[in-house]
Amino acid sequence: MVTNNTQSADERADEVIAQADEVRPSVEFALKFPMLAERASTLFFADLMAGGTLNVNGNQMSRAMWNLIVTKRDLSLWCGSSKMKPNRHWKVTTVKEYFGLKGSGQKLLAQFLALYDEVERAHS
Repeated sequence: MVTNNTQSADERADEVIAQADEVRPSVEFALKFPMLAERASTLFFADLMAGGTLNVNGNQMSRAMWNLIVTKRDLSLWCGSSKMKPNRHWKVTTVKEYFGLKGSGQKLLAQFLALYDEVERAHS
């Protein structure tokens, strides 16, 4: 996942969550996108609402969308037949905390892919 080098991860998390406390999902949003609404207190949702952008191949992309795409790749490697970690510092616990997921193995991947599909629907 992408982190800002000028702040510690804890400082950034506190700042982004404080910003997200101001943006709570409406009832209409919660009915339309229930998985996102139940993750309103996660750092992923805070990043999604904060709107911070990264430059990816000359285009702007939110930090949350970047993390979603990269995590799809990473979890597919970790939950696949090879059980391969994307890099030696990668931990599935970090992914679970960031996205508000629970479970392990194929159940975790299925839950993440459902969230991924919902975010894609909300984003388009």
